[in-house]
Amino acid sequence: MTGDAPINPSELNTDKGLAGTLMEKLIDQKCHERTRDLDFHDNANAHANCAHQKMQDASRLMVGIFVSAGHHELGTAALAKVQLCAKLK
Repeated sequence: MTGDAPINPSELNTDKGLAGTLMEKLIDQKCHERTRDLDFHDNANAHANCAHQKMQDASRLMVGIFVSAGHHELGTAALAKVQLCAKLK
């Protein structure tokens, strides 16, 4: 056992005794970490989507407030579209 000969993986004891117990603990720990990471990413994505939706809703609300107060200005693309619609009527 000098380390010169290659070891056949099928001869390793990974399911009985201390080695088996350690292998089970390693697998359980990896599964737990993977689940925690997936939950974290799912929660982060859900939070980002919720924040994005809130920003869109707030933008619509602010636009409505500015328009109702008379503080608005059409961009060139919007102005062209309004003028086109007015011509079609």
